[in-house]
Amino acid sequence: ITKTIHNSLGETMPGVIKLMAQIILNLGHHGCVTGETGKDFLDFLLKLCADDRKVTESDPEPLSVTGDNILQLLTNTVSGVDTVLWPYLLEFLLQEEFTLAVPAIAKALLVIARKKMVSEDPEFTVQFSNMQYCSSPIVLLTRLVVLASNPLKNSRGIHILNFLKIFAVNINSRVRELWESRFPLLLHYLDQHPTAVEYSQWHNWLLQLLADTLTAIAENEWGRRLVLSVVDQLSMYASDSVEKKFAVQCVGIVLDQLNMDQLISDNLSAIFITATEANSMEDSCALAYGLTARKHLNLVMTKLETLHKSQVKKKSR
Repeated sequence: ITKTIHNSLGETMPGVIKLMAQIILNLGHHGCVTGETGKDFLDFLLKLCADDRKVTESDPEPLSVTGDNILQLLTNTVSGVDTVLWPYLLEFLLQEEFTLAVPAIAKALLVIARKKMVSEDPEFTVQFSNMQYCSSPIVLLTRLVVLASNPLKNSRGIHILNFLKIFAVNINSRVRELWESRFPLLLHYLDQHPTAVEYSQWHNWLLQLLADTLTAIAENEWGRRLVLSVVDQLSMYASDSVEKKFAVQCVGIVLDQLNMDQLISDNLSAIFITATEANSMEDSCALAYGLTARKHLNLVMTKLETLHKSQVKKKSR
C-alpha cells in the first residue's frame, strides 16, 4: 500500500487526493511515514493544505481544510512522526506557493516545539544552515511578521504568534523575555477581535515589536540582514496586498534602527521603486520614509531630492 500511494503522489483529481490523504494518515499509525518516503508524503499533505479547490461544488469545505485536519491528526496522534516534521516543516513557510498552508503549518510546529521544549530535547535547537529555504532565523522572522500583518486571513495571526512565542530562542536568545511579555497582549487583541481588526493600530504594534526586537538583540549585522531580507521577500506579495504594504513599512522601521548610510540609501531606493510599480504602495512608501527620517532626516531629504530630480528627467524625455 505504501508503495502504491507513494507512486500516486502526482495525482491531481480532488476526490482522489482527499482519499489518499486519509490513507497517508492511516499509514502513519502503522509507522510508514518515515525517512524520505515520509517527507514525500508530507510534501503531498502540505500541497493539500495549500489547495483551495473543492471536491464538488456542493462540498462545504475546500481541500485545504482536509489537509489541515490530517496534518494536525498526524502531529498529535502518530508517535515518532516528529522526526519527519521537525524541523522540515519550517521549509514550507518560506515558499510562496504554500502561503495558504501557513496556519496549518504553524499549528503543527507549535505542538512539536512545545513538546521538545518541555522535554528539553536538544533537537529543539534548529540548525538553519542545514535548510534550503528557511536558511536563517532572520528570513523566518521576516516572513512570519509580514504574514501576521494580515492576521485574520485563515486565522493565521494567532497561530503564527503562538508558534513564535514558543520558538523565540531559535530566533535569538535575547528576544525571549520581550516576546513573553508582548505576545500575550497581541494574542488577547486577536482573540477579542475574531472578525475585524483596526489595521493601522495592529500594524503599529507589530512595527514597534520589530523595533524593540532589534533593540533587544543589539547587533547591527542582525538589523542589516533583516532589512535585506524584507526587501528580498517583497516579490512574494501582490502589489495591492496588506502584506506588501506592511513589509514596506517594516523597511522603514528597521532602517530607523541602523547607522549605515549606504545601506539606508540603497533600501530607500528599493522601496521607492516598489512604490512606483503600483500606485497603491505610495502611502506605505511615504510612511517608511517618515519612519526612517526620525533618526536620518538629512539622509532621507537627500534621497528625496535625488529621486525627485530623477523623476523630472524621466518626464522631460
